[in-house]
Parts: sequence; structure tokens; C-alpha cells
Amino acid sequence: MNNNKERVFKVSEFLSIIQLARIAFPTMRDAKKRKAFSKQLKERIMLAVTNVNGCALCSFVHTKIALKSGLEASEIKALLGGEKDQVREEDLIAILFAEHFAYSKESPDKEALDRLVDYYGDERANLILASTVMISLTNVIGITLNLFKKRLMFKRDKRSSFLSEIAILLLIPYAGIQLMLGQLFKRNKRQKLVAKFV
Repeated sequence: MNNNKERVFKVSEFLSIIQLARIAFPTMRDAKKRKAFSKQLKERIMLAVTNVNGCALCSFVHTKIALKSGLEASEIKALLGGEKDQVREEDLIAILFAEHFAYSKESPDKEALDRLVDYYGDERANLILASTVMISLTNVIGITLNLFKKRLMFKRDKRSSFLSEIAILLLIPYAGIQLMLGQLFKRNKRQKLVAKFV
């Protein structure tokens, strides 16, 4: 995993990610039902974003899921180390986009989005973006839980505040409600997440 410290998310960043996840969640569920998205590509994206954000909990969970999906241990290790030499060529743009999404703090530039859509087409680009949003959401939760745990063990991270950690932890049920509402009241089963960034 990334040797840098875990990213400390702001409450405002978490709230923005929740709103994106409200669209991403039903998109991912629909794709799973239709078997429209490769489990391996999804896990490559999850590992790439997790590496950038530095979430140890997500790294652990998605390593297990990636192994079950058929990814080789060497590729998983490479992705968690930021290396892309083992990534299949057809997945490379998705992985690079996912990393860019995380490095840009969920604000990808128009050129990156355009390249994603040009290469994969609208539907697949939307699924890649949805996967990227969902792992960002879980990275916020995993990192904040870890920061709070460290605080309780008197090893707090000086970059994080108690109030911010508590606020994010208290917003987790709100995030869950938003995901359910997104699923229940989806206007269009395949609402375009890409459109939110253009």
C-alpha cells in the first residue's frame, strides 16, 4: 500500500461523496444484476483508489475479494504499491482514471472524463466512475474508523480533529439512508454519473 499516510477526509468531502454515491450505488447494483461489469476490473479499481487514499481496512477487505475474483496475488500487491505493470492493457485507462479521481479529491478534470468515455463508451465509463465513487465512500469510513481507533489508543493523528471524526462517524447512518433512497427513488436505472462532473 501507499507509503504515505492515510488521507484525512473533511466532513464536506464526505457529504459530497455521499451525494455521488446516491447515484453510484443503484448503478452498481443494476450492473451486478445484469452481470455488466467485470468483478476483476471492479476490484482493480477498488485497490487502486484504496492505495491512493491509504485505507488499511479497505486494503485488507478488497485484497480478499480480489483474490476470490481471480486476481493473482502479485497483481494485487503491485496495485497496492501503485504499480501498473501487471494491469491488463484494456483496464489501464480505468485504473489511471481511478487514481486521478482519488488524487484530485473526487474532482476529475474534463480531459480525464472525456478520455474515459471515449475509450470505454458511456455505459462502461459510468460503471467505472460508480466503482470509484463507492470505494471512495468506504475509504472515508475505513480511514475515519482507524483515526478514531488511534485516538482512543492515545496515538492520534494531528492532521485530524476529534469533531471531524465524530461528525463523519455520525454521518454513516445518513450515508446508508441516502444509498437506500437512491435505490428506491432512482428516476432512471442507469442515471449517468459522468454527467455530474461535466
